[in-house]
Amino acid sequence: MKFHYLKTKKISALALATIMVGSVSLSACSEESKDSTKSSSEVTTTLENATSATEEPSVTTTEATAEATTQATTEATTESTTETETTMTVSDWHDVVQYEEIELDGDKDHYVETTDFCYIESEKYVLFFEKDMKIPGDFVTNLDAIVDEIEKQLGIVACPEGADYGEVMNKKLYYGGYNPWENCNIGNKIQIFFAVDRKPEGWISCATSEGATFVEYELYSDEAWNLIYPSDEDAWRRRDYIDYSIFVHELTHSITLRHSNLSKILCEGIAEYMGYSVIQSLADQYPSIGVIYESESYFDYSIPEAINADNAERIFLEDFNQIKHANRGAEYTVGKYFYQFLHEKYGADFYADLSQAISEKNLQDAYQEYDENLEKQYVSVCKEVFGENVFTEFGNWCVENNFLQEVY
Repeated sequence: MKFHYLKTKKISALALATIMVGSVSLSACSEESKDSTKSSSEVTTTLENATSATEEPSVTTTEATAEATTQATTEATTESTTETETTMTVSDWHDVVQYEEIELDGDKDHYVETTDFCYIESEKYVLFFEKDMKIPGDFVTNLDAIVDEIEKQLGIVACPEGADYGEVMNKKLYYGGYNPWENCNIGNKIQIFFAVDRKPEGWISCATSEGATFVEYELYSDEAWNLIYPSDEDAWRRRDYIDYSIFVHELTHSITLRHSNLSKILCEGIAEYMGYSVIQSLADQYPSIGVIYESESYFDYSIPEAINADNAERIFLEDFNQIKHANRGAEYTVGKYFYQFLHEKYGADFYADLSQAISEKNLQDAYQEYDENLEKQYVSVCKEVFGENVFTEFGNWCVENNFLQEVY
């Protein structure tokens, strides 16, 4: 089956870096990079001007990626769980947080509208909401299914045992300079934030190994939406359903980056591959997810040259480092088909084996700044795991199946 990119009407994060309070977080969809009108594709604290998929097909719509927050999750320690003057332990954070934990009833036609900061804790993540959001009753049900399916398909866990990410990320850049979750520590659970772009400034959904931030217009309350985008000209920004493929993409980044660093192609590719595979697997069982599978159109982003046996390894080595940020997309497309190839040829453990090998080699982040020697190490690991001829075989597979042959 040929996989295509999920076509959306909104933008998600590009490769950016984030400076957070107390630490630097590097992310393909930078967690703190929120203003899409000013950024760069390199490690910076500003944002790239992103264009809607309906306006410029070469701009990815579920872009989130490599980030290297300190090291992989497996290197995190539990020292930060010790109670200090500024940090709560995981067990008592509920007792001191000043905001309400809300509940959803599981009915997709029922909604909870938030009037203040609030949260929902699930087994593997905590959702942090702000006011003026409209949350469907089956939202947690769907996210639980998505996280479980990502774990199942990739053979890795969302919350590695013994890992701890310290205090919940400081989101004051999104919340008017106020950090509503100061001093909170939720251990190794995924931190998932939701923000309303009130100005608006073009904020975009993004992810790090600690968690993800979503700026999804479908989750705005009707009142907030009408105040922010009062013109019918902006109607295209907001669907009448939630695009859960974006949540798959970003959460795949958070989960995979908890286990190892990745290169551009490897990082974006797995998020794109899962963005289709997970939705396809869950569509029949979860009606709101099924809407995405039935409603979305799919397409591939452009690549600068067709892939074959002669150039596949070179392309992985170059990792599309020469492509400017505004013209990104090739790493998503090539990476997605590479993982499809690995899955078909090597079976269910295709990703877990690769991730473990990268972690054991302790490879550094190869996403933010190009390093040819580091890229060679990633290519070498792929060969160790899948065979010396893996790139030649991938190139032949592309030609035989007419994948990655169209250049435009």
